[in-house]
Amino acid sequence: MFNAASNRLFVSLHFVWQIGDTADCTRFASVSDERIEHLLDRRLSQNTKRVIDNSVTVFSTYLHARDTSLGYLYQLPQTEVNKHLLHFYTEVRKKDGSLYTRNGLASLRYGLQKHFSKTCGYDIINDFAFRSSSEVFSAILVEMKKQGKGFVQHKQQISSDDFSKLYTSSVLSTADPVGLQNKVFVDLLVHLCNHRRENLRDMKKTDFQILVNPAGNRYVTLNSRFAKLGKNLRGESGENAGDVPAVQERRMYQLPGSPRCPVMSFEKYISKLSGDLDDFWQKPVTRIVTEEDVCWYDSVPVGKNMLASKMKTLSIDASLSAMYTNHSLQATCITAVESVSCRKPANSLVQYSVGVPDSNKQRRSDIFVIAEWQPARI
Repeated sequence: MFNAASNRLFVSLHFVWQIGDTADCTRFASVSDERIEHLLDRRLSQNTKRVIDNSVTVFSTYLHARDTSLGYLYQLPQTEVNKHLLHFYTEVRKKDGSLYTRNGLASLRYGLQKHFSKTCGYDIINDFAFRSSSEVFSAILVEMKKQGKGFVQHKQQISSDDFSKLYTSSVLSTADPVGLQNKVFVDLLVHLCNHRRENLRDMKKTDFQILVNPAGNRYVTLNSRFAKLGKNLRGESGENAGDVPAVQERRMYQLPGSPRCPVMSFEKYISKLSGDLDDFWQKPVTRIVTEEDVCWYDSVPVGKNMLASKMKTLSIDASLSAMYTNHSLQATCITAVESVSCRKPANSLVQYSVGVPDSNKQRRSDIFVIAEWQPARI
């Protein structure tokens, strides 16, 4: 039997244990499995998630065409899943029926690896059960290398018809905020070849200058932050180049009297930007505007993804014959620059003219620039 002292001790110890339990409950939170899964998902970058989603979509579409489904594969042993992957690697094609590039195929496989690892708990690349499909995948890459296919996709240049159609369409109208921004976007990428996503998004108003050459011609150029040319645009000088000077500066010259003058569009765009934001690409206002309105754009920058897909959007809106990318504009520009440097007719179908915009006394590096570039006459 407990005496009074023992009873008091028992009660005290029980009270301490209760306090300890309460403290532990306060100290250690209860986290659900869903919360843990969410934390794991957050480790993945947005690009990785897109790769996984795209891989699952392509693989699901392929399985559906083979009268099966991804859900059915989850129930199969790994050796059977391996067989499906083996055929998938050899038979998968893009929507237009063309082969994937080496990187594209590797991206699909990587996305599926991540998906099956999370969903089924096994590794379709490194686990022994998937050895044969991995060997087939490696053999496909070797074959692609032998044939010289699948590694490089040359960017499609814009045809003269599509270039003219784009410039004469309402999507590049300078009478509204959206059209004006589109026009300036195309002009800058065509003339200055500054297509990289991070460069576009980081552009500021102060990155541009409007200057006048000795002959009195006005032009837009980028400051030192963007002035360096890429390796594909570097000219050669000396005997090997037929004494053709290196291009030292990218310029966008005015076209006096032309309603499509890129400098005129640029100046109008700059004048309509919000003064509260230094970003060059600002979101167009949604209200109806007039020429008298001081500001056509909100104090909100345009996202880098919207800028990166701008030419694809314009291709659709202008009903062009192909889905062009921002790189298409650069590819078209590079062809013209190379043609000028080599003094050969341009391979590009875009009509342009290169003259000597400056006086004969100025340095020769100013001569070989794209002085005038406009769509074919209509």
